[in-house]
Amino acid sequence: MRLTTLRFERIRGRRSPKSIDLWTFLSLATSMFVGSQELLAQEVTPEQGIAPSYADVKYGPHERHLMDVWLAESETPTPVLISIHGGAFRHGDKSVSRSVLRECLKAGISVVAITYRFTDEAIAPAQHQDAARAVQFVRHHAKEWNLDPTRVAATGGSAGAGMSLWLGFHEDMADPESDDPISRESTRLTCMAVNNGQTSYDPRFIRDLFPSTDTFANSALADLFDVDLKRLDELPAEKYALFEEVSAINHLTKDDVPVLMTYDSDFDTPISSRSIGIHHPRFGKVLQEAMDNLGIECHVETGFAQGRNDRPRLVMAFLKRHLAPKPIVEENVTYGVADGTELKLDLARPAGDGPFPAIVFIHGGGWYLGDRHGYRDEIEAAARRGYVGITITYRLMQFDESQKETTTATTIFPAQVHDAKAAVRWVRAHADEYRIDPDRIGVTGQSAGGHLSLMVGLTDADANLEGDCGNPEYSSRVQAVVNVFGPTDMARSFETSSVSWIFRLVMGGKPDEVPDTYKAASPLTYVSEDDPPVLTLHGDQDRLVPIAQATTLDNAMKVAHADHTLIVFEGQGHGFGREYRRKERDAMWNFFHRHLHP
Repeated sequence: MRLTTLRFERIRGRRSPKSIDLWTFLSLATSMFVGSQELLAQEVTPEQGIAPSYADVKYGPHERHLMDVWLAESETPTPVLISIHGGAFRHGDKSVSRSVLRECLKAGISVVAITYRFTDEAIAPAQHQDAARAVQFVRHHAKEWNLDPTRVAATGGSAGAGMSLWLGFHEDMADPESDDPISRESTRLTCMAVNNGQTSYDPRFIRDLFPSTDTFANSALADLFDVDLKRLDELPAEKYALFEEVSAINHLTKDDVPVLMTYDSDFDTPISSRSIGIHHPRFGKVLQEAMDNLGIECHVETGFAQGRNDRPRLVMAFLKRHLAPKPIVEENVTYGVADGTELKLDLARPAGDGPFPAIVFIHGGGWYLGDRHGYRDEIEAAARRGYVGITITYRLMQFDESQKETTTATTIFPAQVHDAKAAVRWVRAHADEYRIDPDRIGVTGQSAGGHLSLMVGLTDADANLEGDCGNPEYSSRVQAVVNVFGPTDMARSFETSSVSWIFRLVMGGKPDEVPDTYKAASPLTYVSEDDPPVLTLHGDQDRLVPIAQATTLDNAMKVAHADHTLIVFEGQGHGFGREYRRKERDAMWNFFHRHLHP
């Protein structure tokens, strides 16, 4: 108990000489162990299936301070996944999903499985601190084990999930002034992929999350904190402080890392036992809402006890994405020249030989606002998913905004379409240089960017919309389009939009004045059977680009036997709320994965 208290104070930032002495001793002991004893791989066990490179490595003085290490074969340092077992903090041993272990090693991700002290010997936060120490120990041996200390993830089920999340959200527990070199290492993570996890261990929080149940009275929680939960409202203040300290959600801040949470139950699964309650996806939902508010990636997948078998695939896709090497980024690349002005793009690509599929992102803004930097984060996200991400500048309509209802504009249609098509031709022309597969190019955008994406996707050379911005010998056709609330019938848009003046300006007049221009600028005009697959996402309360623009396109493409998917978000307007933005992104990535990945 004294040891636990000392270490708790250290982690909270109040350095204790005794705790430093302890960890200095620990560092010397473990370093001597690793350096002097040849660590032979243990025999293959049925549950692991693959022998570890090093077995039962001691990372601390306790008999349960052990880890198994599987090193992926690589000439360069590999990322590492640290697996923390569950078992109510009372039982369990070093474990890792066999399928995830196999796929990690295949993908060049090393794996470490740890165990830690149980509550019959030390109460919280000992278990959490053991996990933090294990992360520091792994980083300390990164060079020896050919690991990249900047790419460290954690996984675990139940208690292991809760500790993984705690590690990912807690402020860095490195002590740069420590006499112990291991304690100087960072405890921060790159991402977490967890199963059936608790986002808080505070019994008061759990009581509120599951009212009219006794989930909060789980005996594992009583043991974790050494409290009588029948007296939950009468405990000493230090116990409440301890509840809060070891609850991951309390440490969440806007600079934290992405999370994938999977649960056996569904959101509507009844709480028929304490076990179901303590592993319920409501824990994940409340964290997801908090992370959405901070703009941090968070996924909650449920129903794996009801026949879903894609958990390993989801976990591996998430880990590969976030443990991939940092994308290679090039900025201010000229892709064409129009009216004497250089057209620029930014590009992010994965490390590796490729060839990779590419996605061109086209910003919105009514054809007169916005710039390519709005998709700057998105192209890096694309690169982490195995795409070359490209965000482009195009010529914007020019006019006197103070006279928008009566004035005319310059740089109007088809200039923007010319530029977008030139960008795709440039991508093909430079496919070898940027390791792009020229036969797997997608395009996406919102609003005006959605319109331009459709125009690129549905038109061919016969439409006379290629322009003369460069690389005329290459095709501007693409293999997949994601249109997010883009207009499809420009004349109808003028009649029904709350910003009809924009359509009058960009078209150079009203529909009865320039009918051929409206027709030429409408994606509906070009729908045909040989169009690439299109995904449209639209809100049914959109007033700028009414939902009829999406349903009309959907009907036209179905009549033409073209591949079109329409997803309508109820209650959403021209721009989606946080929950729907996540759904939009998930739908987009799933669509591109289906149509652009081999």
